[in-house]
Amino acid sequence: MGLSRISAVLVTFLTTQFSLGNGSADTVTYDWRLTPIMTAFDGVLLETLGVNDKPCDEAVIEVELGQEVEVRVTNELYDASCLHWHGMKQLGTQEMDGVSGFTQCFIEPNTTAVYRFKPDKAGTFWWHSHHKTQYAFGLRGPLIVHAPESDLRDCQKEIDEEYIIQLGDIYHTAPTFGPALWDTIVINNRGRFNCTAAALNNLTECSSNQPLSNFYFKEGRKYLLRLINMAAMAPFEFSVDDHEFQIIAADGEPVQPTELINAIFINAGQRYDIVVQAKNDTQGADSFWMRAKGLSGLPWMARSADTGLPGFNDEGLAIVRYNAASTSEPTTQKCEEIVTVNEFDFTPDTVAVLPTVPADRSIIQFNISAAGGVISLDGGEYYSLAIPDEPPLLTISNGSTTADLPITANARAIEYGKHVEVVLVNSMNEQHPFHLHSHAPWVVSSGQAAAEDIYSNNLPPLKLQGAMVRDVYTVPPCDTDDNNYCINLGYLILRFTADNPGVWMMHCHIDWHMDIGLSMIFVEGEKELQQKGPNAFSSSLLSLLGASETNPFEFVAAQQYGQVMHRSGLPATLAALLSVQVSVQLGHTNAAVVAYDWHLTPIQTAFDGVMLQTLGINDKSSHEAHIKIELGQEVEVHVTNELSEPTCLHWHGMKQLGTQEMDGMSGFTQCAIEPNRSATYRYTPDKAGTFWWHSHHGTQYAYGLRGPLTVHAPESETQSWDEEYTIQMADIYHTPPPPGPVLWDSIVVNNLGRYDCTAAAIHNLTDCESHQPLSSFDFQPGKKYLLRLINMAAMATFEFSIDGHEFQVIAADAEPVVPTDLINSIIVNVGQRYDVVVQAKEDTEGVGSFWMRVKGLTGYPWTARAADTGTVGFSDEGLAIIRYDSGSRSEPTSEKAKETKTIGEFDFTSATLEVLPATPDDRSTMRFNINTTIGTGIVSLEDGEFQTMIVPDQPPLLSIASGLTTADLPISANARAIEYGKHIEVVLMNDVIEQHPFHLHSHVAWVVGSGHASAEEVYNNKLPPLNLNGPILRDVYTVPACDIDEKGLCVNVGYVVLRFKADNPGVWMVHCHVDWHMAIGMGVIFVEGEAELREKGPDAFTSSLLSVCKHAPSNELGGSKLDGSTPSEPKVYDLPTKPNSVFCSVGN
Repeated sequence: MGLSRISAVLVTFLTTQFSLGNGSADTVTYDWRLTPIMTAFDGVLLETLGVNDKPCDEAVIEVELGQEVEVRVTNELYDASCLHWHGMKQLGTQEMDGVSGFTQCFIEPNTTAVYRFKPDKAGTFWWHSHHKTQYAFGLRGPLIVHAPESDLRDCQKEIDEEYIIQLGDIYHTAPTFGPALWDTIVINNRGRFNCTAAALNNLTECSSNQPLSNFYFKEGRKYLLRLINMAAMAPFEFSVDDHEFQIIAADGEPVQPTELINAIFINAGQRYDIVVQAKNDTQGADSFWMRAKGLSGLPWMARSADTGLPGFNDEGLAIVRYNAASTSEPTTQKCEEIVTVNEFDFTPDTVAVLPTVPADRSIIQFNISAAGGVISLDGGEYYSLAIPDEPPLLTISNGSTTADLPITANARAIEYGKHVEVVLVNSMNEQHPFHLHSHAPWVVSSGQAAAEDIYSNNLPPLKLQGAMVRDVYTVPPCDTDDNNYCINLGYLILRFTADNPGVWMMHCHIDWHMDIGLSMIFVEGEKELQQKGPNAFSSSLLSLLGASETNPFEFVAAQQYGQVMHRSGLPATLAALLSVQVSVQLGHTNAAVVAYDWHLTPIQTAFDGVMLQTLGINDKSSHEAHIKIELGQEVEVHVTNELSEPTCLHWHGMKQLGTQEMDGMSGFTQCAIEPNRSATYRYTPDKAGTFWWHSHHGTQYAYGLRGPLTVHAPESETQSWDEEYTIQMADIYHTPPPPGPVLWDSIVVNNLGRYDCTAAAIHNLTDCESHQPLSSFDFQPGKKYLLRLINMAAMATFEFSIDGHEFQVIAADAEPVVPTDLINSIIVNVGQRYDVVVQAKEDTEGVGSFWMRVKGLTGYPWTARAADTGTVGFSDEGLAIIRYDSGSRSEPTSEKAKETKTIGEFDFTSATLEVLPATPDDRSTMRFNINTTIGTGIVSLEDGEFQTMIVPDQPPLLSIASGLTTADLPISANARAIEYGKHIEVVLMNDVIEQHPFHLHSHVAWVVGSGHASAEEVYNNKLPPLNLNGPILRDVYTVPACDIDEKGLCVNVGYVVLRFKADNPGVWMVHCHVDWHMAIGMGVIFVEGEAELREKGPDAFTSSLLSVCKHAPSNELGGSKLDGSTPSEPKVYDLPTKPNSVFCSVGN
């Protein structure tokens, strides 16, 4: 029977009208203008993207096999664009594939290009923008290639009519950073959203009577439904109530008609041709629901339906009508039992027998990290795809090689004519639909396996006879444990013949994932492309090379999505977080290991003008001992202790995964480095950002043994500022504080500040310089500056500001955050760091300098003592100078802003949003206080007795690894065991009238709750709901002071709730980062992965740090507080040991 095609809407898109039935036209021509349009697909009025001022579901390309397609595209958007023809082989028309920056230059606004290609097979395909996330906002439509009547299969000849079913997801606004989730599902761009919920989401223009798509059936007839998943993210379960159907094609590839089924799962980018037999008797029901159910939650995606915004709709509906005159809606129910066929279980119409051994095997492992989507090729480093300066198709054909491409092009060469095997490896607990342009590979295997088995090709037998051909294939998620953490990797194996020279992208077809770089390219037939040469390509697309006035490969503003894009393919807001322009000479750019040789030495300094003996590095102030490396390099610091007391160094913010003994905790992860002894620390940072190092012995860091540690992102990443400065903020103590609450003497910026010399004389500090210089930072008008703020204070919490300037915070504790609105102040607690970007003024209006202010906060709730209790000369503000005239030496006259604009410590939006489990595997409570009678910090674990932390006789890391258990440690070690691999919740409870900044070594924790409650409510877990969707990550978190009554006494405890994954076996300290509080025992230790540590054994630790234990006095560590003093009424415990495990005894 002949086909009756539903294509009347095409008239407005065709400049050449034609009859598909006679096939008389050799070329079918379309003239398209890409235009912004207002639509209300689900009832909510939005600005989206269309063709010729109409929605793109009407822009259907329909041709007959053998005809050529020509689409003239004029870009009337205010963003660049390009169009990809999904499923088209582009054999000999490589430049028509439509991938911005790879096979063509962008079609800039007000520029025209012509695509021209000939489909190689009949079937259901589609077209969409391949520029940023434009297809998520509507720039997508069907592409149908009809077989000639003479080529129809038997199952096709029985078809009476056909419909195109376009399944999509709708996003009312551009998703925030992190896992995306749609708002509504639509069928042929029609769906419904709850208008009450729309109002809650500030979407005020909404129609509650939105019509749905209708498809008209006649009793007894057969219908072909061409299903296309055009979603930017959602996989669908498609069904029609009370109807069964057969699949006859998948992704344009004919398959043997399946048995009757009632549902099919269809992932992003996939298509199915299904045949539905209309009912002979509807038994009085004249309409039935067609359903497209969006699948959320694992293993489909990171977010589940309950994390959506108000009104979230996971089911799109349309109507199958048997009575065209009826307008009533169906009352039918979905089938209770699903009958379906899995994606790779079809029987292809043409059975192929593949070679046993491929000519080439490539392994592509992928993940999503803070750097975006990342790809590892053949076991190499992970990189996020960044668009090169010129399209590789053109540069390769012009004589370059694959090796000449930047490493971030994620390029892999494959030889023309070879039979290629590709293994896609999924390191995540959610599936990913992948697509290789211009090829339809055989899917020969899919499953889960250990990484070692995948890389060594030790996998189950492949299906090399009768394998299914697909052009979008779901890579399964990793195997997971009970907490949804990966234990084996998901994999999928493809085979294809490299029969089409070109530059072909392989990417995840979730639009949000592709946009953040989850992609790579195959350079197929490099020599053949070079022989072809660039002049063989269409002059229409080559002409785009001159479209931009400056760089034709530069993105332009995408205002309609509320963000600017960069060449990296990342939103500017994210690219800013991940990019660095280094304003210092690292000196080790190409070195795998960056080595430092440090002598810890006593020095004479006058940081605030008062001459004091402090602690330094190589006879200089420690603020100059700046560790600067690039991510991927290893740090090596050889430390020689020339002080008169033991020491150790801690690397704040370093994960120390596999280098547990490098954490730098005297008596816990190592023995102390005794005077005149040396040790070598060696570790590899796991992320870029602003960190710091400091002594973790006694209160040495309060007296200067502290400095910056900067891990730069690779220079290849997009740059978004011009220069950077490190701002080290600290408090100065002229003499050791007396017993009781502490207060500093002055504040310094980069170890320069000022103290009143008259006051110094009152304190018998006679060597004082009253004209102490201040730190200054040179700005140039119009430039952008990155300031890396580090609070290195022993006690003070700071308010940082710059007179007359605003800034954005882009990272907190080295964790990227969505750039904040412009603020003029930020509170930085002890140990915390912020990366802030400051736009220098274009015109200073004659003012050549401005004060940078670092205000120390005192009194409730910050400190037990107020400023008026300080000693004579007490200074609560440190100053530095921003200079626009570097030759000037005059000091600023600027004033602090009268109105403060800031953001709370936990109110940032993480650049990578995580959705955490509702219930943790383990919950721990830690209640802390200060025993003012004996001057010690005390901690209660799980509502037990309060204990002051005392350093054990031997470092627990070594003793646990040698066979002991957490229970063997003395009770005063304040040790708590946590199981490796578990999702942990920790509640920190503050019984004190001052806040406390806490820090857990070697972990960044999600802060999911903070506030005040009774102790009973905390212990009984009767707290307000936690923020488990997108909480901020921090490595220092302020536990608020208790609530107080009119007498200043605590009535409710302050609390902070943390979550983290126990993914790093070791002995990790949790402590208050006020140095004076840590030194008096306000800390606990987590023994994480006790069994894993014992399996590792002590011999796995570096001999450099084990050797320092041989020189420790017999009881150097035993029975002492963290400041080395003896506590009142010390408790003595016998620590059992295994033979040959006494690491700290003399002569070992």
